[in-house]
Amino acid sequence: MANNIDEQLSALVDGEISERELDALLARMRKQPELRAQWGRYNLISDALHKNLPRRLDHGLQARVAEALAAEPVLLAPKRRHKTVGPWIRQTAGLAVAASVTAVAILGFQALHAPEVAPVAVAVAPAAPAAEEALDPYLVNHNEHAVSAGVHGMLPYVHLVGHGGSEAGER
Repeated sequence: MANNIDEQLSALVDGEISERELDALLARMRKQPELRAQWGRYNLISDALHKNLPRRLDHGLQARVAEALAAEPVLLAPKRRHKTVGPWIRQTAGLAVAASVTAVAILGFQALHAPEVAPVAVAVAPAAPAAEEALDPYLVNHNEHAVSAGVHGMLPYVHLVGHGGSEAGER
């Protein structure tokens, strides 16, 4: 019987044990500390054969860690006190969330189904007085910057087109 346990422990170390044998072996190892110690030695032998050992082994590490844990004081954390919220606050919060979702849905639906407005083309009269010609570049520049800043003037759907005055006529 001892030979069978040795073979099972060796198979466990090598990862070649069947699931049926594994369950039975682990149950036995829980009850018998000498099997756990033997399993530890088998792992040490396996590591030595595969050259996975460090240069210096510290055999007393486990005992020191166990002693340190036993010496640790037990800290009892106080129970958390959950702040209770009245049922009317929960209902109000739920109503606020429902109203917000409804408002977003309505505004989104209106934005998707809003009629599209076609841009309007504006023709500039060829004979403009001198004062208006001086203002043309200013108005074109203002319109470009106002639209990019989100400011809409009197005609937000009208695109202004400027011309170069006398130079344009010479081309």
